[in-house]
Amino acid sequence: EAPSYTTKRSALTYIDGAQPEAMCDGEPDLSPRPRTPKRASSVTALPDVPSQDETIPPGTIVVYTDGGCSPNPGPGGLGIYMVFGAHTLEIWEYYAHTTNNFCELTAILHALQQIKNKSLPVLLYSDSAYAIGVSSGTMKAKKNVELVEEIRAEAAKFTNLHFLKVKAHSGIRHNEHVDKLCELARNTRESGSRRH
Repeated sequence: EAPSYTTKRSALTYIDGAQPEAMCDGEPDLSPRPRTPKRASSVTALPDVPSQDETIPPGTIVVYTDGGCSPNPGPGGLGIYMVFGAHTLEIWEYYAHTTNNFCELTAILHALQQIKNKSLPVLLYSDSAYAIGVSSGTMKAKKNVELVEEIRAEAAKFTNLHFLKVKAHSGIRHNEHVDKLCELARNTRESGSRRH
């Protein structure tokens, strides 16, 4: 049975699909926006995404994150893949000694920090139920507490942010890609990024 996460029904927005292909064209607007009265942040954890064959709403930033160690704890890496329209950003980071959960959470934090325009809708996909749960506030963190607090503080700046759980190693292309970025970081013991 697929895991799900509890939140207020009124806060849920159901999102179709997990493939960020049919999105808007044009340059991302990453410039600061004029200050407006502060709105309540919409941060939710949604049920598993059923497939990757549906379209993403136009104007949405799509993010995939992953992290892991081999062994755990041990050398670790994280991967981030971000898509907005025709623009992509890949990030991989290496850590000499860490844990799976630290890498999963750090990937989410660093991805959120990359997004300058917090008013754009964001779909953030992860295959870690733990990382989604503690980041969205539906689970209590017993470890990595300061890191989780940083994520929640960053997430609170967004007006339309959704965390979505995807199944690991199930052929979802961009989720497989961030897994490869983690491996790249661990195998090369290097960090890096690419923009397209």
